[in-house]
Amino acid sequence: MQLTKQEHIEHWKNGAEDSWQSALVLMHSNHNSMAAFCFHLSIEKLLKGIWVKNNEGNFPPRIHNLITLHNGANLNLEPDILAEFSSINSWNLEGR
Repeated sequence: MQLTKQEHIEHWKNGAEDSWQSALVLMHSNHNSMAAFCFHLSIEKLLKGIWVKNNEGNFPPRIHNLITLHNGANLNLEPDILAEFSSINSWNLEGR
C-alpha cells in the first residue's frame, strides 16, 4: 500500500516528536551528547516533513545537513536560526 503525501508528512512529524521526547529524557539524565544528537534528529525530521509538503515528491533527500534540508524545503527562516542550524550541523555531521 502506498502512503499519501499527508501520511508521509505525519510520519516525519511523529518521528520528530519521538526524537524530541528522547532528547529531553537524555538531557535530564545528563547524557548530553546523545541528547544533542536526538535534538538534531528531531529538527532534521521536521525539515524532511516540510520538504515533503513543499515539494512534489514524497521522499526527501537522504542527508542530515539541516541547512541543505532547509533550502530544499523552500523555507526562508531567519539568519539567526540558520546560524543555529550551522552550529548543530558542526556537532553532529562529523560523527555520521
